[in-house]
Amino acid sequence: MKVSIAAQTLSESVATALDFAREDLGLPQFQGSKPTTEFIRVFNNLLDILNSTNRLGKLYKSPISEETEHMWLPLFGESLIFIRNLRLQDGTPLLMSRFRTGFLGFICDIEAASNLFQDLVVPKSLEYLLTYKFSQDHLELFFACVRSHVGANDNPSCRQFEVIFKRFLVHQDIRVTNGNCTPRDATCFLAMSSGVLKSTKRKHHCESILKISSHEDIPDAGHLLQSLSEYKENVIAYISGYVVKMVEKSISCEECILSLHSTGGSMDHFGLLQRKKYGRLIEASTDVIKVCTEAERLLTHLISQNELCFAKPGFVIKMSIDIKKALFSKSN
Repeated sequence: MKVSIAAQTLSESVATALDFAREDLGLPQFQGSKPTTEFIRVFNNLLDILNSTNRLGKLYKSPISEETEHMWLPLFGESLIFIRNLRLQDGTPLLMSRFRTGFLGFICDIEAASNLFQDLVVPKSLEYLLTYKFSQDHLELFFACVRSHVGANDNPSCRQFEVIFKRFLVHQDIRVTNGNCTPRDATCFLAMSSGVLKSTKRKHHCESILKISSHEDIPDAGHLLQSLSEYKENVIAYISGYVVKMVEKSISCEECILSLHSTGGSMDHFGLLQRKKYGRLIEASTDVIKVCTEAERLLTHLISQNELCFAKPGFVIKMSIDIKKALFSKSN
């Protein structure tokens, strides 16, 4: 299981999306989901405060200190009560069931963080606690890197481990690209390390990519006439902001960057965006949202026809052409 992906289920974004579907759209299948959003928010806040990485973090991402005690201490108390009151459908207390392990772990973490605060911060031994430093992610990342050096063998021998460990010490920093956890800070695993060589840019074989045969069975833009639900339109407008964020990293033209962003008030009719506004949300321009909407229509059509295949030569290029066709046909 990918912990980094599984943890995203218990996030404020998921809770906000459920509230939007239940309250704004009034979708019947989401009626009765309010307890679920409460559950998600409790554990989202706990995960934030128990994984703080920056002393300048805000709200529940801030470190445990005397200045933030008014925020995290009530959260700990309310979360303990919430967890202890959880019950299964048959009325059995969750902490007495076979599903209790993870919830007992949260209780232990809360108690441990509170005791560390009393032992280290109150006596002024430390100014604050960055709780991510106490997690096992660093050890998990280290072993993930060890496993990556022995191929399919998950249990290296003592000799193999010795060789791998020496390589880590004198050859390169530990980098993990495929593991249960993802690095969240610049913690140094080993005492000695050397710089990592920058990987060269991948060479794109433009000739093979652009070679699109005339009998490709990818549908033309004229087939993309299906309408999208209000929920999908709001989600696309929200994800378009992330698209803008990624595109900004690859361009340097200030005028082009400005054209990607929304001008004041043009996104007010998207209810999900209004719920997700916390001061740092990127709002995409209408043009970016149109492109993302046509891409969604195309992908939905390909999935319904069982024709989605990114490995097919020229597939992405053909998709881009079809999206442009749809946009230009509507503008005319």
